[in-house]
Amino acid sequence: MTLKQGILYFRDESSNWIFEDTHGNAYALHCGEGLEIKISGRYRPCRLELAEDWYVVFPEASLCFKTGSFV
Repeated sequence: MTLKQGILYFRDESSNWIFEDTHGNAYALHCGEGLEIKISGRYRPCRLELAEDWYVVFPEASLCFKTGSFV
């Protein structure tokens, strides 16, 4: 699989996270979706989940994504 680079942002009107690649193509992400996030220069596999807030599950930790926290 080829990694796509782009940005991740929250869309209020649909209440979900959007991945937009460098060509402007936007993809809605859903609960349970697998992806890789670049942290400290390395891509790390993770899974996007939804409870009261969106969060990301890594093999070693979970991070909460508060809506509106990324601009």
